[in-house]
Amino acid sequence: MAHFYAYCEVHGKCGENRETAEKAAEDCNNHVATVSGPHGLVFPRLSNREIVNGIRRYSYKNLKELAIGNEK
Repeated sequence: MAHFYAYCEVHGKCGENRETAEKAAEDCNNHVATVSGPHGLVFPRLSNREIVNGIRRYSYKNLKELAIGNEK
């Protein structure tokens, strides 16, 4: 099942699993506004889990076109 979440290069996953990239982008803005310290880039990440031949496979796609902040 695919979902989106906010990801900070410094703090890791932040916020809840969301159904859309736009909602995850709101979590990115909230993270930058409320958490002190350096962040690097904060961007939505698409996470997908599927079962192939009985084995769970995870894939991730960083949506850096919606990123806020600076590179580390």
